[in-house]
Amino acid sequence: MRFLSVLCSLVLVGTLSLGAQQPNPGARIRVSRSCPLGEHCALLDGQFVSWRGSTLTLTDGELGDREVEVLPGSTVEVYRGSRGHALSGLVIGTVTGGVIGAVAASSCEDAGLEESLVAGVCAGSSLVGGVLFGALGGLLVGALIRTERWDAVTPPALSLGMLPDGRGVGIRWRF
Repeated sequence: MRFLSVLCSLVLVGTLSLGAQQPNPGARIRVSRSCPLGEHCALLDGQFVSWRGSTLTLTDGELGDREVEVLPGSTVEVYRGSRGHALSGLVIGTVTGGVIGAVAASSCEDAGLEESLVAGVCAGSSLVGGVLFGALGGLLVGALIRTERWDAVTPPALSLGMLPDGRGVGIRWRF
């Protein structure tokens, strides 16, 4: 009786941890397999179906379901959406525009304008114009640049499945 309660506890814990680690069905998954030389040479992409032990099942609209063996050097990642870089572009554009505006402001003195109100207006407008133009340009360029976000997924530690001969249920615990 004690053995049965321990087994049921393991199955319950395994099922809970299995559900917490697996991505949602239909999520976009990519698997990077490692080559013998340590480089990632094969990239497989598809929608998640199931994960049993070290076998990951993906579906593709063209090829249907396919099973992928996740080897120790492989990386499994789930797609988390894309993001823009508007804030980074704003900062980089503002700094770049400020430098260009400062260079343009120094040319106001070289143009023969003496220390006068006209030289101050020329230098100030060059600096402010450079900062504003750079900030606007950087914001637009940063918003247009989009990158994908991928998060690594760990394989399930405990998996349940039929034994190869089909005469029982097996539990696999990965360390």
